[in-house]
Amino acid sequence: MPYRKCCLKGCDRNSRKNKDASFFQFPKVRQDEQELTETRLYRWRKRVNIPDDELKKSFVCDKHFVLGCPSYERNVNSPDWAPCLLLENTYITKSDCDRTRRRVKCLPTYKGNRRNQTVSTIENKDVVAVEPNVEDNVADAGENSRNPNMSTNEDKEVGCAEPNASLADHVYAGESNESNITFHSESVSEIHDDTGLVSNLGEIPSHNFQESDLQQPDLNVELKKVIVELQNRNSELASKKYLNYNLKSPEGKPKKQKDLYTRCIEDVELMVYYTRFTPTAFEAIFKGVLPLKHNNNSCLDFRRQFFLTLTKLVHNFGFQDLSVQFNVSRQTVSNYFHFWVGLLHDRFFSRAVFWPSQGSLKKTMPMCFRMDFFNTAAILDCFEIQIDTPHIPTDQAASFSSHKQRTTVKYLISVSPQGSFNFVSNGFCGRVSDKQVVIDSGILNNLKHGDLILADRGFPLEEVVASRGAQFMVPAFMKERNQLPEIETRRIENVRIHVERILGATRARFQMLKGPIDRNFLNSDNESTGFVDKIVKVCCMLTNLLPSVVPLD
Repeated sequence: MPYRKCCLKGCDRNSRKNKDASFFQFPKVRQDEQELTETRLYRWRKRVNIPDDELKKSFVCDKHFVLGCPSYERNVNSPDWAPCLLLENTYITKSDCDRTRRRVKCLPTYKGNRRNQTVSTIENKDVVAVEPNVEDNVADAGENSRNPNMSTNEDKEVGCAEPNASLADHVYAGESNESNITFHSESVSEIHDDTGLVSNLGEIPSHNFQESDLQQPDLNVELKKVIVELQNRNSELASKKYLNYNLKSPEGKPKKQKDLYTRCIEDVELMVYYTRFTPTAFEAIFKGVLPLKHNNNSCLDFRRQFFLTLTKLVHNFGFQDLSVQFNVSRQTVSNYFHFWVGLLHDRFFSRAVFWPSQGSLKKTMPMCFRMDFFNTAAILDCFEIQIDTPHIPTDQAASFSSHKQRTTVKYLISVSPQGSFNFVSNGFCGRVSDKQVVIDSGILNNLKHGDLILADRGFPLEEVVASRGAQFMVPAFMKERNQLPEIETRRIENVRIHVERILGATRARFQMLKGPIDRNFLNSDNESTGFVDKIVKVCCMLTNLLPSVVPLD
């Protein structure tokens, strides 16, 4: 098995002769945090200075970090965000290193080799070879001049050095030296708000203050009120025993709080609010999309992963918010969402969104279409979703929509007279015209002889649709007329408006379609379909499984 060794010049540490040493790889670039991870990788490469082809097999030992390991990737201000010690050009001063060590001293200790190794690295005084600069010397001298009897470390740790210091010493600063009233750290536990939650309330001792002590003239009247109020409050909470988090079942075991998914399964209204489906419909859709691989080694089971995906589509919660709700990491939530959106698109979209036959359309034609538009096959419309502004200027110009006055992505949708989606195109740049979107989307291949297509005035497609043997109808234009034909225009608008209603209902049900869409979602999984296209198609597919807004009567 190959051993690891540090790639920095002048450092001969390796995993064979240094058994207790740790070695860290260079950070990887991820799509969800592309800017942050690219910046961090650039910082590592600049400081370590090795060729690009050796990044994957190169390691940096813990001797080049202040705390013995790299910091969290979002902690940009930490000196350990990149290697900083014992380099060709050291990037941290001795005062910064000492300041970081002082902060870690107040942190709780953990079990494990990494914490022990971090402590040993902190205690090594010979790690930093850079002398403090002039500004650090002046700052340290100024702190010592304020209090010559207390060192710098004592200033930082005054709250930890004397946990049993008397309250009178801190309040009066020497004015009431004769007072015998003290508050110990074990005396008063955590007292929360009026809900009554108290930590370790059973261990709170009673405070027996002498009446002579309370009548001393040196004590402030306000302090006496606070002391009496704390005593009354402690006795009240101890008598009522407001220990909600320690409630136990009859068997003596602590009650476990139900998670969001369990509560939604038991409450129909709550499930409809978070997913737009009842528990029965949720289970039916889940079984239709259930992966072939039934064993699950993830943090959440498959049903909770599917529930998380629907919650993201419906309410557009942030990944960080969902990670807190489901008690998993942000990256795990992102992985679940990408996996299930792709699974829904690949296994369910073609079965839920399809072009119906002429016979099935005429059998179920709503009454508002039967009189004048009995041959209607589809109603066309385009809608746009706002996206984050791209970095490349050419992409900014291509995606800028003159109608919305912002960068958008455009989709062509087709709705059947029954009120369901029968076609959803891939995404186009916001600058592309509606006519060009119809031609390039491939919807004309579904038209048959005798079909009637309804659309808005922004679709000049009479010649293109007529070449397929179909009819195309839009509301009348003014052109050389003094007045529009009111009856004909009203009849067309009364049936064409259904596509606007369906699109509005879809956006109201799935907040993610309102945008703005993260630019990372615009990356294509393959040459034909991007991830944002899958999101739009999945939302339209789920809308088909919900009740239609077009009345059949």
